[in-house]
Amino acid sequence: MSALNTSQFVLYVILFLPVLYILYRHKTAGILGWLYLTAFVTIRVAGLGMQLDNNGSTSSSAVLLNNIGLSPLLLSALGLLHEARRAHLSIVNNKLEWALIIIYHIFVTTGLAILASGISSMTSSHPPSSAASMAKVGYALMLIAWIILAIYTLISLPSRQTYPAAPKYDFGSKVGNT
Repeated sequence: MSALNTSQFVLYVILFLPVLYILYRHKTAGILGWLYLTAFVTIRVAGLGMQLDNNGSTSSSAVLLNNIGLSPLLLSALGLLHEARRAHLSIVNNKLEWALIIIYHIFVTTGLAILASGISSMTSSHPPSSAASMAKVGYALMLIAWIILAIYTLISLPSRQTYPAAPKYDFGSKVGNT
């Protein structure tokens, strides 16, 4: 195992406890973001842990875990954005917000399923010719999901003049408050 993989393994093991603590502290208000971040860290630890034992060879399970590991990060970013939107913006239509979140989850899950299917087919002894194209389609769907999340984040950025900060969360939105 390379020094990079070893250092990543140590880093994710160290980060697991703070992420778990934040998940506990945010309870139901932040579960959408912090639960997926916990899943991301857990998947990274498992994937890198599988590579520790393999004397330079990479198992198909480790490859699969390392490739699907970004989907929980995507869903976590969406959950944290939703938590921030709920805290700082007055969401007019809560049902529409949740419908968009569910549609996004379905989109990411579909991309993940196609990607995992393509990668697992590629690691078999006789991969079908469609395996590489399935993996490329899965990667393309994940890229589209990242672009959608970036656009949604830009839309969610309010100017201070347009949206006054909610007093309950104002202290947490400024650096250096005493």
